[in-house]
Amino acid sequence: MRLQRVTLRPFSYWIIPESSIIRKATPKAQARIRKTLMNEKEQLLKAASIETLRDKAKVRELLAEQIIQQKQ
Repeated sequence: MRLQRVTLRPFSYWIIPESSIIRKATPKAQARIRKTLMNEKEQLLKAASIETLRDKAKVRELLAEQIIQQKQ
């Protein structure tokens, strides 16, 4: 077994055999990874937009306002 690299982690060393290192992905795998990352990014942006809209939203009690106006 030929060692490719030794990785220093806090409080430990990891010896990684060359056979376990991931090689360059095939074009099909790259496309799948790219699509997954783009979908995750899109979902994150949508969630952030919705959260921003909800934070800026104002809740009004229209029925209560109408009752108060009628009594005045």
